[in-house]
Amino acid sequence: MNYNRIKTLAVIAAAAMAGLALPLTQAQVVAVSNLANNSGNNKILVNTTLWASSFTTGGAAQTFQSLTVPLSRQTPSGDSVTAYLYNDNGPSGVPGTVIPNGILGPISVPAGATTESLYTFTPLSTVTFDANETYWVVLASPGIITEASIWSGTINLSETGPLGWSIGDRIFLNTGSGWCPCRP
Repeated sequence: MNYNRIKTLAVIAAAAMAGLALPLTQAQVVAVSNLANNSGNNKILVNTTLWASSFTTGGAAQTFQSLTVPLSRQTPSGDSVTAYLYNDNGPSGVPGTVIPNGILGPISVPAGATTESLYTFTPLSTVTFDANETYWVVLASPGIITEASIWSGTINLSETGPLGWSIGDRIFLNTGSGWCPCRP
């Protein structure tokens, strides 16, 4: 079976994680990442399309610090991208609604950024992830198809992170009529 994943890195405050000796102000750990994987299967961000990738948290509530995603530009002109953190819509297994303080950005993907670079989104206020829950990273851009940003994907299932954290194996698309899974 082929999988269709988006490349993502989430960073959490690690105060509740055992064995960490850093002071709280410096205590950060990668919660889950697949950024080391080869890119491919990229998704174009345009004004009529939302792309979503899920992740599941480990066994303790954590404070979210940042989200890093690889982006590039389809054309030499600039664009902005906003990241959203959604809860899971329960049994349907699709994004639900934006969680409190879950709007991150927008950030600018500058003109000329036609090769993949890492961009980091940070919350304006505290975001706490509950233990053992699924959340969604949703990216959106106001750009039109000829000026779109690109979210890099991968078909590699490798990821790193503490026990219990994982990135979903499918991505979802919403063009205005609801969420649907993408084919690999």
